Amino acid sequence: MAAQGESIEISKDSIKISYIRYLADSAPGFILIGALVWSAYSGSPEMGGLACFLRSPDVPTEVRAFFLLIVFLLATPVGLLVNALGWFILGKIQSRGATFWFRAAVSDDEGRDLAQLLMASTNESSRLDLLTAAFGLDESNFYKRTRLLANALDVHCPSAVSGLSHVRGLMFFVRSFTLLCALATLASVFRPIFVPWPAWLGAAFGLGLLLSWLQYYECLEVALACFTLVAKRDPSQLFDTAAAESKTDPYCLSLLLKSLSSPTVPET
Repeated sequence: MAAQGESIEISKDSIKISYIRYLADSAPGFILIGALVWSAYSGSPEMGGLACFLRSPDVPTEVRAFFLLIVFLLATPVGLLVNALGWFILGKIQSRGATFWFRAAVSDDEGRDLAQLLMASTNESSRLDLLTAAFGLDESNFYKRTRLLANALDVHCPSAVSGLSHVRGLMFFVRSFTLLCALATLASVFRPIFVPWPAWLGAAFGLGLLLSWLQYYECLEVALACFTLVAKRDPSQLFDTAAAESKTDPYCLSLLLKSLSSPTVPET
């Protein structure tokens, strides 16, 4: 069953698309299809056939309106395809980027001062120090362990991460837009698309950094949600093992599942 706020509802009167689904699927589709239609109207030779169809006086207005309606309805499945391709092509960059920001946050290297300054408010609000100690997080397991906890929350307690819908929707949108900018960079090498290829390359690089930060922030918030749930049941379990290396994935997952299946410890 789809989590609340992530579904698409179709009825005889309307089509309702949730906020996260709009950002993740519909918006990239609208951008891609809108760019193609704009290229047709601007006289791009590659879109000559579409331009003739849209501009021809022999084509009835009703036909053009029906065509635009079909384009509108296809925006969401096209965006879904872009979203899937974005994960397939950029997924590794996204996960490595999240690990990069974590490494910068916990490193003592003076060369990472700028990154630590940029991430200071994020790390403080998410209590990175507590999360690292409680779940034994390090560079080798940060992304994998937080994804494991996120999957467990999505299945057993989706309400705990429902507040992250806007972050996840924005992350999916940025990933799709990054892919489109990367493809535009390659295409602009042979023929400029609106702007020269260095502009598209810069946009793709900047969006890639934003994508990695959004993934890092989402991982931190997932770990913080798990920390809160476990702390409500028995806070001592979070720090009963001093050595971080002894806190394995099954150990952290069992803490979370026990907190979800057991009543909260009464206050004294």
